[in-house]
Amino acid sequence: MDNLTHALAGMLLADVTLLLVTPRGETIDPRLRWRARWASAITNNLPDLDFMLRRLTPGRVGYLLHHRGHSHTLGIGLLLGACTFFGLRALWRRHATATPEREKWVLLGLCLVGPWLHVAMDFSNNYGVHPFWPLYDGWFYGDAVFIIEPLFWIVTIPALAQASQHRATKLFLFGVVAIGIALAWVTAFANLATAVSLTLLAGAFFLLNGRWSARTRTLVAAGGSLTTALVFLTASAMARKAVTDAAQSELPGAAPVVVHDVSLAPAPSNPFCWSAMAVGQRGDRYGLWIATV
Repeated sequence: MDNLTHALAGMLLADVTLLLVTPRGETIDPRLRWRARWASAITNNLPDLDFMLRRLTPGRVGYLLHHRGHSHTLGIGLLLGACTFFGLRALWRRHATATPEREKWVLLGLCLVGPWLHVAMDFSNNYGVHPFWPLYDGWFYGDAVFIIEPLFWIVTIPALAQASQHRATKLFLFGVVAIGIALAWVTAFANLATAVSLTLLAGAFFLLNGRWSARTRTLVAAGGSLTTALVFLTASAMARKAVTDAAQSELPGAAPVVVHDVSLAPAPSNPFCWSAMAVGQRGDRYGLWIATV
């Protein structure tokens, strides 16, 4: 996923966490929300610092070797999160004489979970991740979500903006939605129906978030994000089956095709349109199928 989406996911995770740990009837401390959002947004982006390692291996191979490499594993993710927690705690300690116990645990939990959420979101793309290294070096591919998905912005940003205390933060978040919708209208990645749907959906979410309570806004944003991911995962499974069936039935009466792998990528914000590549084998001959589903 892109780094903006990782940051938004971290901010939403912070808001959901604060909602769960704050007793009903109490108001969430604005300072704690600000710190929790920053801690979570930072740790949700830390694994992508692997670009700094690409110079260890010359040429383009360096990028391929180190991107989504060691920093995208669960063990090193915990280490990155722990270092961030102690670093932020030391920084913020200068501005307060004491830190409430609840705040310490909230920030620690967000810092430790942040890199793992990053890896889980990267799994949803067709680039894949190998989170269990060094115990298991195999890669996992979600093949479900485009690398930049404006739907995540639309379902999360209205709630994040409503809960923000600073006008600059609100304006920045509103600008992200505006850019996402504009790109849907002017780029070839999205068709007219997608652009219209995103525009109407964004308007509806902003209107409804202005009427909902803070608790409802946060829960709807979290539920909308999960629903978006589940819809694309389900559509991915259907597209994979369609590609596999088509490859196996390409030449009726000939030897059957053994499909070894299928790589899928959806159109942005459109779970009904997919690009696919399938690698298969018929006897001693290999074939590559490129398809639109």
